[in-house]
Amino acid sequence: MTPWIKSIIGLGNPGVSYVDTRHNIGFKFVDHLASNSASTWKNEKRFNAEISNCVVSGHRITLVKPLTFMNDSGQSFAKLLRYYRWEPQSVLVAFDEINLPLGEKKLSDRGGPGGHNGMASIINNGGSNVLRLRLGIGQKNNPNISLSDHVLGAFSAEDLQVLQDNTRQWSHAVELVVDKGPTQAMNFINRKSN
Repeated sequence: MTPWIKSIIGLGNPGVSYVDTRHNIGFKFVDHLASNSASTWKNEKRFNAEISNCVVSGHRITLVKPLTFMNDSGQSFAKLLRYYRWEPQSVLVAFDEINLPLGEKKLSDRGGPGGHNGMASIINNGGSNVLRLRLGIGQKNNPNISLSDHVLGAFSAEDLQVLQDNTRQWSHAVELVVDKGPTQAMNFINRKSN
């Protein structure tokens, strides 16, 4: 049976200075999936992205980390779609969401970028029908810092532990999409998140 999705794109910024920042939670998630499959990353210059492969519920899924920086993530996405001839709806994009509590998740198949520049770039490059896995990083609780400083700030040790505790649930969400399709997965995942 063909899996419902062919690729998972994690959004983030390349470079060591961004590794544990809130904005890079998409990278962190696909790194986790690759690690679970003992998969390595390969820099693919033709896509301006790092590519790896993992196995989800017995299916090979292509993992992607665009190396364009967040605001131009759609460039890598468009190149991948043209090369592999993927339909946009067969791609799941994982990214940070400030309007969800830390560690929470929400799956959707439509809507605007919600102020997220990486997602806006995906949509502007033909990705209006992609699946979106929003991963909660929480609202900023310090009124003296800007939103950009919040999302580009590093997770605390306590935050990283919360994320680690929730990563298995995020992986289970992907398994549901692969096995059951987006509609059934959304019904289950979003109900459980409320």
